[in-house]
Amino acid sequence: HIVGAGGSTPPCLRVTCLYTPGHSDDHFSFLLHSHKRNERVLVCGDIVLGSTSTVIEDLSAYMTSLERVRSLELDYLLLPHSLSFRDEDVLVPAAPKIGEYLRYQDERIEQLRRCFLGGRG
Repeated sequence: HIVGAGGSTPPCLRVTCLYTPGHSDDHFSFLLHSHKRNERVLVCGDIVLGSTSTVIEDLSAYMTSLERVRSLELDYLLLPHSLSFRDEDVLVPAAPKIGEYLRYQDERIEQLRRCFLGGRG
């Protein structure tokens, strides 16, 4: 269904715009909720990519956005910048991918902490 100027989405689909800063201070993601299939899909923009990591302008805001996205109990993420155009690389189960990103950032933060503390602590 293509929505033209002044148009609307089909009645079986609700679209919610979510402010998800961190990648950039003006970043938004879009939650698609299909009433017909009872599925929630996040078109996540650059907060979660189809590759390993994204550029982050504000780490605190980024981690808060990831935690917020995780709390939405989504079914799937629609990923940009995927390594392929196969369905399984573009539309992925949400919880494992978000968890992967949170773990990756936590590991990187710990590596940096150890680096700056010179191995102490």
